[in-house]
Amino acid sequence: MSSETLRIVEGLPGGQMRCGEAGAPPGSMQGSRVLDAAAVGQALRQLVARTEITTSRALIAAGDAVASFRVITFPGSATDADIDAAVKSQLDLGTNKMAHRYLEVPVAASDERAVFAAVWDRAQVVAIADAIRLAGLEPAALDLKSLCTNPFASAEMERRWVLQLALTGKRPKVPARLRAPAADHVNADIWSAGGVPNTAGNA
Repeated sequence: MSSETLRIVEGLPGGQMRCGEAGAPPGSMQGSRVLDAAAVGQALRQLVARTEITTSRALIAAGDAVASFRVITFPGSATDADIDAAVKSQLDLGTNKMAHRYLEVPVAASDERAVFAAVWDRAQVVAIADAIRLAGLEPAALDLKSLCTNPFASAEMERRWVLQLALTGKRPKVPARLRAPAADHVNADIWSAGGVPNTAGNA
């Protein structure tokens, strides 16, 4: 859900896949932001029916206007209160309905602390979830486009984003992470062999 466009995909690489695309109803979205959940939900319901999607759960990829993230480094002496204040000051979506969260991540330097911090617009997350439910689906997770290519993201998130690009005809290159087998990526051989349609070789 981004740029006032709705796209859906169901299936797995190497197997049968269904995909569809439709514009959001006029006035129902502004960029990636949902303004009218009922109208977006109705459009999604029609798109799901037209594309013959059979799943009941939805993994959502939304534009970065909904949320933002950053990896921030601090001196080793920084307190949790220092980190919390910095996260709130550096990540600002321009709304008073923001929610913040951060997770400490490993760093090589012993005299530093680093956190993966995220902020999201609670009202927009609710609006997107409402639209998905009105389409007859249950929202399972919401991903950001830029977050999918971050090194802290899971392979599943990056895989879904590359598939979305492929389905829209943009012929993305397959990143190294998707060519290596992992616990959350068991079909790396298909990706590395060029078996995913509409991809343009290895990055």
